[in-house]
Amino acid sequence: MNVALLAPKIIFFLLVTLSVPAIAFDLGLGVSLVSPNGFTVKSFANHKRLKAYDGAIGWGDEELYLHGDYLMIQPTFYREGSILFDLYYGIGGRFIYRDEDNRSIADNDDEIRLGFRLPIGVSALFTSVDIEGFGEMSVTADLYPESSVDLHVTLGGRYYP
Repeated sequence: MNVALLAPKIIFFLLVTLSVPAIAFDLGLGVSLVSPNGFTVKSFANHKRLKAYDGAIGWGDEELYLHGDYLMIQPTFYREGSILFDLYYGIGGRFIYRDEDNRSIADNDDEIRLGFRLPIGVSALFTSVDIEGFGEMSVTADLYPESSVDLHVTLGGRYYP
């Protein structure tokens, strides 16, 4: 499977799926660095900013990474001028597709990994410019095709138009 051809379709799917609950609430779009490198989206589930949905897509030459989370937020645990700091934690799922031989057709060398993640992080919302920066650690547990546990760190930012 050619990851470069599949990635735009998955981005579109993530944006449409995650924006449905965000029609009346904030929707942030941005980039994430470290794990995964790619695009990120976040939608608050209500106007009180106590719950949110987020997702990310990342890809490389031979890998496609997707995750989606449900987040519980402790809003404004600290405030510095127009910057609001939130704590959050949640649970989500993740999907990884690796094309080991970089061919455009699925074959025996390809690998699909499925699992869940437990993210915890801090976000800083710059209210004067509607930009959010975040740092997150997540425990990830792959359940298919074999079990493994890992720790990931992500840094990123989003813009709320």
